[in-house]
Amino acid sequence: MSVSDRAETIASWEDRARAYHDLTERWPLFGAVAGRLVDELPEGFSGTALDLGAGAGLLSALVLERFPGARSVLVEPAPAMLAIAETRLGTRVAAAHVAPAEEVGRLGIRADACLANATAHLFDEERVLAGLRRVLPPGAIYAFNLWGHSFETTADEPAADWQAVVEGVFEEARLPRPEWPTAAVPRVRRRSGLERIARERGFELVTCRSDEDEISGTFHLDFALMAPTWLEHVPEDRRAELVARAREQLDQPIRVHSTRIVLVRRSASDDGDSQSVEEGP
Repeated sequence: MSVSDRAETIASWEDRARAYHDLTERWPLFGAVAGRLVDELPEGFSGTALDLGAGAGLLSALVLERFPGARSVLVEPAPAMLAIAETRLGTRVAAAHVAPAEEVGRLGIRADACLANATAHLFDEERVLAGLRRVLPPGAIYAFNLWGHSFETTADEPAADWQAVVEGVFEEARLPRPEWPTAAVPRVRRRSGLERIARERGFELVTCRSDEDEISGTFHLDFALMAPTWLEHVPEDRRAELVARAREQLDQPIRVHSTRIVLVRRSASDDGDSQSVEEGP
């Protein structure tokens, strides 16, 4: 991801922070996917969990609920998101940093595990793993998930064209189609590539597990509605009607795939002849 693309992505989440928090509260999918990452922590975990790309704090909230003796460190590049997370989690936040995940090795963090929920597809994993090598002790896990569009086994799976449904509703109402933001084509990760990058940076891939959830297709509409300007071209007295009509047509089951990846930090003696890799500029 280029510097300009990264800045644009961070700004978009800054604008949608409160709406995103509300969306994660309304849709159990978010808690289910994050909860599977929490399942990867060792039984009785009582250390510091690093929440990378912490968002509004959902993942850390689940960690702290499951493990009363744990504490959380947050790293999140959007200040508005981080503010919501800090308010939500209170005094059990050991530290909070406004920074991209790629800077994790330069923040002076020490943690006993690292989790990243619904955000790792945006990471430069080579830089992230180089940083985590400084943060995590040998034997610690880094667990993250990748959404269906960004992992090899499900990236090409056909998806329902929900945008066409929404555009049809607008056409019937004789209104201009909504303007869709230009979406970057996600880089598809492959297990073999992740294993290679992990080994080069002192980690071992130990788990690669796919999960499937079934939800209503209205999820896509709710996600789009987070953008504060998405329907600004529609007269206010027509918006509720159009959204209700689109919601009715989209209210059918769809499948959502995610893949859990768990890496374990190797000890220096296990690294063999592998060279030390710096984070880069």
